[in-house]
Amino acid sequence: MLEGSGAAVRVAAVSGAWAAKAAAGPGPQGGKALCAIALEGWGAAFIETGTEGHSLHIAQRRIDAMAGLDVGGLWAAGTDGAWILSTFRNPFADSDESAGMQEGGVQLVSAEGASAIDVPPPTGLGPAYELFAFLPDPRQAGAWLAQFRDSIGSKVRSVWASYPALGRGAAAGATAGGMEATQGASAFKVISRSAFESALSPRPLALAPASLVAAIEGLGPAKGESALLRLDEASGESMWFRWGSDSASPRELHAWADAEGDILVLSPEGAASLFLAGLPSSQHQANPRSFVLPGLPRGANCSGCALLDAGVGGVTGGRTGLWLVASWESSEASGILVGPALH
Repeated sequence: MLEGSGAAVRVAAVSGAWAAKAAAGPGPQGGKALCAIALEGWGAAFIETGTEGHSLHIAQRRIDAMAGLDVGGLWAAGTDGAWILSTFRNPFADSDESAGMQEGGVQLVSAEGASAIDVPPPTGLGPAYELFAFLPDPRQAGAWLAQFRDSIGSKVRSVWASYPALGRGAAAGATAGGMEATQGASAFKVISRSAFESALSPRPLALAPASLVAAIEGLGPAKGESALLRLDEASGESMWFRWGSDSASPRELHAWADAEGDILVLSPEGAASLFLAGLPSSQHQANPRSFVLPGLPRGANCSGCALLDAGVGGVTGGRTGLWLVASWESSEASGILVGPALH
């Protein structure tokens, strides 16, 4: 259990070598999960509010379908306490290591259980093709994009497809014994590689919402900097923005937008900026609020963030933030920070 104290709290009590994938739910109440974190090759961890409303708990669930697989992505499913998780088999893994390993796929997960979501491959593909990527289509709410991949020796073949909808089935029907079976993805359409890449290509910062630009500016001048930012929304949608020079290794930032329009931006070094959409005009000079995450280990890389419901974890007078932190110099120092998102 984590007791909120108004300061950042490190959460290291998670199993396995976790991946930096996080998604927050749409405001569930009464002890349901506020946020999910995918644990690479193992399962998932869920941060929940206690029934008394002023503490946070971690619930972990081993997911057999994730054994040995890499995490592709994690998105809120649009129902309280449920997430869509994609996994894939690492094509660069040693052949002996990957022999007999299960294929990647898509799961609907919660603290109560997990169930597979069927994503049918385009008609006519051989059995050697397997799902390699599954991502929300940023051009259309509820639509998805997929890549199926087949490798024979050094030769790689891929097929790309779009799915206008994903059947959520009984997404909210979680029980103590597991989740109800879901429907699969809807009818697909085969698309070209260029169409797939164009749909997912980063947008110029000039097309970003003004609130996101303001939050980015809260981190300091960005002119001339080569940067790539991933924006995740509480609805489960995600998109990328890029600015600066065309560097092959841009600086990667992360941002979270909640249903109220508040936006949190996080740099890899732990600098954060929070734009509050509902702040009175008399306080606009203090918007966005900028701060630095305390107590980060040496060599740490912040690789994800989310805004949780206000007032949880004993934090009052502001939003509660969650940050994923990976430390390259010490894997034991990697973990999750939970604390106030503004001072």
